[in-house]
Amino acid sequence: SLSLSVFLPVSVHVRWPAFQRATRRLDMDLIHAIPQMEKRRKPKKEKAQQETGHGLTRCPYRPKQCDTDKVVRFESLELPDENECPVTHATSYDEALQLFLRGQRWVNKALAVYTLDGHVSHHVTCTQDWSALYKYLVVFEKDLDKCSKMTKKRIDLLTNVVDQLSPQYYLLICRQLDWEIAQAYAELATFKEERAKVRNRASKQDIAKMNRLRMSAKQFYEKFLDSLKSNTGEVPDKYEAEVDRPAMVAHFWIARMLTKLVVPPPEHLKALRESVEHYKTIIAYCEKHEDFKPKVQEEYDISKEIVPLLVAKADAIQSGIQKNLSSC
Repeated sequence: SLSLSVFLPVSVHVRWPAFQRATRRLDMDLIHAIPQMEKRRKPKKEKAQQETGHGLTRCPYRPKQCDTDKVVRFESLELPDENECPVTHATSYDEALQLFLRGQRWVNKALAVYTLDGHVSHHVTCTQDWSALYKYLVVFEKDLDKCSKMTKKRIDLLTNVVDQLSPQYYLLICRQLDWEIAQAYAELATFKEERAKVRNRASKQDIAKMNRLRMSAKQFYEKFLDSLKSNTGEVPDKYEAEVDRPAMVAHFWIARMLTKLVVPPPEHLKALRESVEHYKTIIAYCEKHEDFKPKVQEEYDISKEIVPLLVAKADAIQSGIQKNLSSC
C-alpha cells in the first residue's frame, strides 16, 4: 500500500514522523476527553427536559431563547363532556329530544359561520343535518300533529335554501334538496291521512290539503327527474349508477301520489292513467336492464301487480263517466 508520505513535499516529508506523533497524541486526548464532554453535556440535556416537560431534546435549529409572551400554549383543550355525545342510541322521546336540542345548538353555531353567501356547500350540509334531526325525532313522536309540524319545519328549511340556488351552477345540490323535499311532502301527506283515519272523518279542507301535499311531492319528484335529463331535455337510455335507483323510486312515488288523490271521476281517471305510465316506466327500464332489476326488486314486483288493477279501475271509471253522459 502507498504511504501518504509519497505525495507530500520534501519540507513536509522531513517533518512527517513528528506530525504522526502529534496526531496520535491528539487522538488519545480526544478519547480521554469524550467522557468528560458527555458528563458536561448531560446536565444541560436534563435541564432542557425539565424546562420543556418532555423527554425530547431541543431542536438544533430552534433558537435557545424566545419571547414567551408570543408563544401559544395549549394548557388544556376544552373538549365537550362525554355525556354530550353518548355512544348509545336513544330509546325514548325524552332521550331523543335531548340529542335533538344539542345537535340543533351546534347546527345553529355552524350556520352562523357558514352562511349561504360564500359557503354554499357547508351551509347546505348543515341545513340537511338540521332537517335530519327533525326527521329522526319524528320517529319517537306519537302525536301526529307534532309530527306534521316537525315535517313542515323540514320542508321550510330545505325550500328556503333551494329557492336561492340556481340549478345551472348547483345542479347536484339542487337535485339532493329536491329529493329530500319531495320525501318530506310525501311523509307530511301520510301524517295527515293517518290523522284523518284516527278521527274517522276527513273534512273537505283536510282532503284538499292532502291533495296539495301529494301534488307538491309529485312536483319535486319531477324536478328531480328533470335534473337527470340531458342538455337537450331527453331522458337517458340508462341512468348513471349513482342515480338509477333514485330515478325509479321517484317514478314509483309519483305514481303512488297520483293514485291517492281524492278528486272527481274525470280528474281521477286522468291521474290513474298517468300513474300507470310511471309504473310502466319502471317495468320497462328493469326489463331492459336486467342487471339493474335487483336494486328495485320490490318496486318492480309491485308495479307488475298493480298495473292491471289500475287499468281495470280506469276502465270502470271511464265506463261510469260514459253512462252518466249518456243518461244526461
